[in-house]
Amino acid sequence: MALGYLARVARRGSAFDIDRALDLARAMRQTESIAELLTLRSRKAPLSAPLLAELADALASSAPPRTALATLQKYAAARPRDRTAWEGLATAQEEGHDFAAALATRTEIERRFGGSVESSVRAARLKWALSRSADALAQLVRCIDSAGAADANYWNLLAELAWHEEADEIAIKAYGELWQVGRIGGTGAERLLALTRAAGRTDDVIRLSRSGWSRLRDPRLLLVGMDEAARAGRWRELQLMVEESEQAADAFAKSPAYWLLRARLAEQDSAVPEAVAAYRRALAVDSK
Repeated sequence: MALGYLARVARRGSAFDIDRALDLARAMRQTESIAELLTLRSRKAPLSAPLLAELADALASSAPPRTALATLQKYAAARPRDRTAWEGLATAQEEGHDFAAALATRTEIERRFGGSVESSVRAARLKWALSRSADALAQLVRCIDSAGAADANYWNLLAELAWHEEADEIAIKAYGELWQVGRIGGTGAERLLALTRAAGRTDDVIRLSRSGWSRLRDPRLLLVGMDEAARAGRWRELQLMVEESEQAADAFAKSPAYWLLRARLAEQDSAVPEAVAAYRRALAVDSK
C-alpha cells in the first residue's frame, strides 16, 4: 500500500518523491518498481553510473531482455554527450552476451568521446569473444606506446593475445612489462622464459630464471635457466643455480631433469662419483 501510494506520487512529483519511493522499493526488493522509478528518475536528470547499473540490474530481473536493452538504448540515444549512458548500455550488452552489439556500442563510444587504453582493452575483449583474435591484437598494438606500467589489464590481454597469435616479440614485450611491475604469474613467467629462449637470448633466460625462482619459488623456472646454462656451456652459472636450488632441496628432489643437469655439471668438473650419484638419483626418480 505505502509503496503504491509513493509510486503514484512519484509519477507526478519531483526527484525527491521518486527517491523516497525508491528507498522503499529497495527495502522491499521490488525490482519491477525499482526499474519503473529509476526510469522516471532518468527523465528528470541523467543517472549516475551506480544508478544506471541499478536500473540495468532491475530491468534484467523484471523485464524481457529485449525490453531491458531497448530501455537502455533509448536512454543513451537521448543523451548523445553522456558517456555514462553509453557505457551503461555497452555493459548491459556485454552481460547479456550480445557481443556484436556491445562492440558496436564500444565503437560508437570511441567515436563520440575518444579512445583510451582501457577502451581499447574492452573492444579487444569483445573482438576476441567474436573469434576475431587477430583484430583484437591489432587493436591493442595500436596503443602500445600509450600504455603505462599501471595498465595491467592491457598488458595481460596483450600478452594472452600475442601468445595466442604467435606474435612472439609482442608477447615478450607484454610479459616483460608485467614482469617489471611484479604482476606476472607462473604461467606468464614460463611463457616469457620459453619465448626468450626461442629468441636465443641466453643471458636474459638465465637472469629471468633466477629472478623467477626467487620471486615465485616455482622450481620449473629455475630448471629452465639451468638447462639453458648447460646447453650454452655456462657452467659457472649452472653451479650458482644448483647452489640456489639446494636452499629448497625438496622442491627439486623428484625431478629427473634436475638430477641429470647436476650429473652434467659434475662431469664437467670431472667429479665422477658425484656424477654417478646424480645419474642414479635421476633413474630412481624416473622409475617411480
